[in-house]
Amino acid sequence: MRAPEYDEKLAAEYNADFDRVAFAVNRLLREIPEFRNIVHKEVGEQFDGDYNVLISQLVKNYDPVVEWFWQCEVDVHSIVEKYPLIQIAIPVEYEKWDGQEELPVVYIQYEFLDGETPYVHGYDKAGKLWKIDALNDPEVPVAVISMNERVLPGDPKDTDIPFAPQNLTATPMPDGILLKWGRPGNYYVMGYEIYKKVGNGNFEDYVYIQSSPSNTASTAIPRDYPVGSLTVKHKNSVKLELQWGHLIYNPKRFEIFRKSGNNSQWELFKTTTNNDYLDNNLFKKNNGF
Repeated sequence: MRAPEYDEKLAAEYNADFDRVAFAVNRLLREIPEFRNIVHKEVGEQFDGDYNVLISQLVKNYDPVVEWFWQCEVDVHSIVEKYPLIQIAIPVEYEKWDGQEELPVVYIQYEFLDGETPYVHGYDKAGKLWKIDALNDPEVPVAVISMNERVLPGDPKDTDIPFAPQNLTATPMPDGILLKWGRPGNYYVMGYEIYKKVGNGNFEDYVYIQSSPSNTASTAIPRDYPVGSLTVKHKNSVKLELQWGHLIYNPKRFEIFRKSGNNSQWELFKTTTNNDYLDNNLFKKNNGF
């Protein structure tokens, strides 16, 4: 498991949400035997091959779950909408738990790096703040609040498909095409997939439908943009100084064309990375730029 590209604001929001869920699950495991039995049963089903259960599955299959989370001041409907793949996992030593005892509960923080992050935080069997070594497996069962990495949204094992991205736009730029889109709802996004085609070709096939696609945006192939504010200063009979500006982007180079006389053709004369150029090798008549 590796964290997505770090975003400080998103990380703080994500960690706060997962901490609240870990606190609620810890409290419910301590106070409600029926919840312990449900978690023990569902985790033991290994619906995706691991010892875990999506919280959305608990919400769908067991009516009291929503009220139990409300008692812990957690709107579980909002949580599973925001994080469709949030789960309760018991990754090691599940066989040592019979569902009759409380469990410590930790959560995988946003910035977690597998094999590098030394500790994960949560709550012990008595509900007190707690941390555990993340580099070595525990010797006792521990419930872990994390994102499921085996199920893709849209897989038959999943119960909720995320919303599609919104308002995709495409804008030609000097060095490519700029794509922008809106975040699909107010929930954590693990990543986006971008598909493209040229002309009347076909988009690449989906392996899994993670959500319905956004709208399609198209644009012409970007071309070089003209410079602005071109000025020419006459130095003497064989020297001209050219200066120009550019606006919204940083070009890699400028191309200068020149011709001699009204009937000649423009020809590429010079390529430069500067914003000015002094030509001191002009013909003495009928020059143009």
